[in-house]
Amino acid sequence: MEKKDVPVQEKVEVQSVQSVQSVQSVQKKREIDKYTGKFLLKPCKKTWIEQIDPKHDGVYLFSETKDYAAPCLDEETGLVRTGLTDQEARELEEEMGLAKMSLSPYNKAFWADFKNYPKVPQGGVILDLDNSALAKIQYLYLKVNPRIALGYSDALEDPRKELVLTSTEKEAKTQSSKIKIKLSAFDKFNKMSEQDQVDFLKVYQEGKFKVNKSASRDFIMSTIGKIVDEQPQEFLDTVDNPWFKTMSFLQDCLTGGLIRKSGGTYSVIGGDKIGNSFLDTVEKLNSPEYNEIKISLKSKLDNLK
Repeated sequence: MEKKDVPVQEKVEVQSVQSVQSVQSVQKKREIDKYTGKFLLKPCKKTWIEQIDPKHDGVYLFSETKDYAAPCLDEETGLVRTGLTDQEARELEEEMGLAKMSLSPYNKAFWADFKNYPKVPQGGVILDLDNSALAKIQYLYLKVNPRIALGYSDALEDPRKELVLTSTEKEAKTQSSKIKIKLSAFDKFNKMSEQDQVDFLKVYQEGKFKVNKSASRDFIMSTIGKIVDEQPQEFLDTVDNPWFKTMSFLQDCLTGGLIRKSGGTYSVIGGDKIGNSFLDTVEKLNSPEYNEIKISLKSKLDNLK
């Protein structure tokens, strides 16, 4: 088959298109383009006011005030911790129309200017990295600031953190997960029998609530309802514990005077020690070697009813 020559004009046009595509490809490979999404920055450190009133307006930050989230200084060098690589700094300077080296950690004119800091109100502020080069700068210097928690788990682990930075998408997933947990807890609560509810209060936090036969239904319902509303995961962890019934049994034995607690030790009245803690005793009562003791205790407990 005879090979045909491609006209010079067509070759030039093809090469021109390829060159444009090559330039566009290079332009898309900026380092700063990898930072995308929306992030929520909000107060997370509680003030002393919480000790007086946990529902006070100023528990985190008063509604009429704002916290300027400024970059921090490096303890060793005294320079601004920008969180930017040299390449990222040059790319952001170009995008924002700034003079070269404006984002250098040595340039106090930029880093000391309050106009470049996000103002954080009580409800938080959104950093939109998709539509703001300044938001990218703020996001990067906040990530290397020790006063900023990178997510709520980080904030819980370190009470010294003052602000929390989390993606709005992650925040939405977290809130969705919390709602699902609470709905699941209320659904399980709704399906519990009266005896299950009484047993729960006996077991919850190793018998925090003293429940006896005179306890009213209103007290039981309102107390569990408050736990489900405020601590739904703890409610589910207690109810779904495979040793839940044994925990209730142990509490009944304690109330009935069949087992004595001395310090952290649990012993059968007139008999030997069973365990060194509440959970240790529950585990022992579930084991085959303590089956005779458990049967004996159950028989004596039935006679008390």
